[in-house]
Amino acid sequence: MKYTVKEVLQFIEGNDVRFVRLVFFDISGRRKNLLIMASELKSAFEKGVPIPASAVCVDARDFGELLLVPEPDTLRLQNRQLNQGAVVSLICSIRRCDGKFFEGDVRRLLRQTAEKIHSSGLGVYFSISADFTLIRTDSEGDPTGIPDDCAGYYATYPDDRGESVIRRICLSLEGADIVPLSCCHAKGKGQHTVELKYTEAMKAADDYQIFRAAAMTCAAESGLYASFEPCPLNDSQENRLKISIALREAGENLFTDRGQGISKRGESFIAGILRYIHETAVFFTKRSCGKKQSMSVGFPGDDSVLHMAMPGSARARLEFLFADTDCNIFPALTLILNAGLEGIEKEYKLPDADDKKEYPELTDMVKAACESDFVRRYIPEEILSYYEGAND
Repeated sequence: MKYTVKEVLQFIEGNDVRFVRLVFFDISGRRKNLLIMASELKSAFEKGVPIPASAVCVDARDFGELLLVPEPDTLRLQNRQLNQGAVVSLICSIRRCDGKFFEGDVRRLLRQTAEKIHSSGLGVYFSISADFTLIRTDSEGDPTGIPDDCAGYYATYPDDRGESVIRRICLSLEGADIVPLSCCHAKGKGQHTVELKYTEAMKAADDYQIFRAAAMTCAAESGLYASFEPCPLNDSQENRLKISIALREAGENLFTDRGQGISKRGESFIAGILRYIHETAVFFTKRSCGKKQSMSVGFPGDDSVLHMAMPGSARARLEFLFADTDCNIFPALTLILNAGLEGIEKEYKLPDADDKKEYPELTDMVKAACESDFVRRYIPEEILSYYEGAND
């Protein structure tokens, strides 16, 4: 639901909300927050709330302080039942002290791209499905490396010991106006999958970040640790992130052509993503573990980075399988969208399927990104420098 500043302030006053959580994301995509009293929210809308730049970026010497400016249309309830002392949250844009947008605001990257996609007449919708692993904790609340259960794919209680935690996560998401389509026990020990409903890019990214926070909170309240690391346990299934993409134009699904396969514009969208998959790799994964994957489009069950699911049907969709669960979702979706849009605009053709290739070394992924004209068009130097520095 879209809110104005006036409506947010009226809601706060009318429901006796006392605390407001100002949520922001640092340059790596990590979710952070600042809690303020509700009485300070009007000032926050008008002037912003100063924070040290080091809370957002590693090299903060040139920035000193930055401002958090709440976005009214991101209002979320932190409690399903409002009561005295209730907390609501607002996601913030990050600005310089002179009011200009901060170039290291990763969320703004996606907002700019989403606006461009909207202007193009395309409808691009994302459903994010993520694995995470529930791990037992010790008396100090630290993860022990022992999974919560040893159940398998689609297991039920009592083999699936995390079922009550998953239900709590889903109810928490519903309370924040996020729709979980499905959830199940995945293949690995203590591993679970939650799939979120299709929505536009900005909401999809925000919803995924809120889901991660909800999963970790609900797990902690149950004496567990929810790990989104790609390989949290040495002897278990890796956690995977699946980004499903629906592409529409004038009400038509571009990933199908009247039941005859993928439309030409749909093919060009996919070709654009594949064209830049090597140059953008560091924004999706940081693994250099000898894993092999075919850099092409295939079908569910094979090892391609892209899958065409339900081809030829009205529900045809593209599945992007190259991203890790701990990737920075904002530049990830930004690059997917811009690559696909360029593919359509320049009518790129699908390449021939290639052989399986090992994930490149992290140093090679960083180098490819820094030397890429495509990446530099959409990723500011402040953010690209973070990925360079993280590899030093």
